[in-house]
Amino acid sequence: MQDGESYKYASEVNLIADITDCESYFFLLEDPIAFQKEYQLLANADGSAPDALDFSIDNKGFYWKNTNLYLGRRCFYTDKTCNYLEEYNQLWEKLKNS
Repeated sequence: MQDGESYKYASEVNLIADITDCESYFFLLEDPIAFQKEYQLLANADGSAPDALDFSIDNKGFYWKNTNLYLGRRCFYTDKTCNYLEEYNQLWEKLKNS
């Protein structure tokens, strides 16, 4: 395995652990379409989980200011959520409206 492949694999393992442990709430993405196709973690505008066949990024986030980076928040498919969920939701609203 080449160094680049090793780093990519390590990043993917780290992301899977993060997702499993519900560590992240926000995702700042270079390729939101690929991320949503692979993980289907971006929440709908109301915070709910997308339909099983909905792999789009429509109404699930926004491009951050004058960048090509897409800011989205995660959805939760079970009762397990991240710590400080209400505070994260409030911050999301402020970011979305800034």
